[in-house]
Amino acid sequence: VLPRSCSALIGGTDPAAMSPKRRFVPRTLCECRKALGELETPALIPAFDDCLPEGSDAKKGSVGEDDADEPTWYAGLFRLLSKPKRGDWLDEHEELGQSFPQYAKRMAPKSGGVMPRAVCDGLLICPVGKSFSADLEKRFMPHLLRYCTAFFPGMAVEVLDKPLSLKGVESRENDFGHKQYIIGDIFTMLNTHKEVISRRRAYCRLAITFEDIYPGEEWSYVFGQARPLDRVGVFSFARHSPLFYSGVHALEAMGQLETKKLLSWMRGCRHTVVHETCHMLGILHCVYWHCLMNGNNGPGDQNASSAFLCLVCLRKLLLAMSNLTGGTNLEVVDGRYVAMLASLRELADEAGEEAPFSLHRDLAWLDLRRCQLRGMPPDCPPTPETAV
Repeated sequence: VLPRSCSALIGGTDPAAMSPKRRFVPRTLCECRKALGELETPALIPAFDDCLPEGSDAKKGSVGEDDADEPTWYAGLFRLLSKPKRGDWLDEHEELGQSFPQYAKRMAPKSGGVMPRAVCDGLLICPVGKSFSADLEKRFMPHLLRYCTAFFPGMAVEVLDKPLSLKGVESRENDFGHKQYIIGDIFTMLNTHKEVISRRRAYCRLAITFEDIYPGEEWSYVFGQARPLDRVGVFSFARHSPLFYSGVHALEAMGQLETKKLLSWMRGCRHTVVHETCHMLGILHCVYWHCLMNGNNGPGDQNASSAFLCLVCLRKLLLAMSNLTGGTNLEVVDGRYVAMLASLRELADEAGEEAPFSLHRDLAWLDLRRCQLRGMPPDCPPTPETAV
């Protein structure tokens, strides 16, 4: 028996309805810089400088020996996308891209755009299912709240007091004999449940679950799906578990994972949460740089490995937050990175020698990025006390 057609990360389109797609062509460095748009003031240049010298191998973010001067310290921070391989998201899905000027026009009030503001600044996280009554919730939720608060400066991140019940939600069995729940019914809960809709401060509402999910019979699964116009999203942490494809349910995996694998699982979960929330803010998939907002077909996708926003998507996020932060400036950019560093360092300190390489790599990227903002050598990372 052939398996159901495989869904991709943050998928939401019926595969049967997809029209013939054009082959993805990686953008040039010039095209990516154009997608960033003109900066309002030269003071913002350090925040949006890709640090790639002209003539470098921009698609790989590498630099030739003749270019080895100070700016190349930071040339690896941002890398352009390469040609997708078979099975990658960009090999299977047509993405037209969204430049910063396009995003700004879309989010302008005269275009009907609505950004977070003082009376509507909430990010409401809605746990779904009994898994959140177990140790999983105690381990994952505090970190997710801290990281989201750092990632989206100015937003008030809240979580429902009680998980939403999956009773009455349509389900089927996945390939491992576990229940798999249809997303549509969970979206309905987000739009009708009295505990959810009573949170009037919420700009967007995000349902998270440790159960497997799917959007329709044509799909085998999705990691998550967004409805940006309604500013609601549903996403599952189940398939991020290192033991999922061994047939171990998330509830059972917690007690079987060593610290390194547990933190790797948590990494995938927080990336899904912030990726999905960015969709709620009107940010589409990125086609310019390696970026957190790349479409993703899973761990083998060569163009979807970044833990951080590229320069184009960062500028979009800062615009979306501007009513809450007072505008885009170096202090806001650096302060956001400081808060993200603090959240990840707390995990690293707790794990000690068991902290995974991916966590150390993320911390190193943030340190280097803060050095670049300040124009400091990379071997002298600034501390929170020496913020921009």
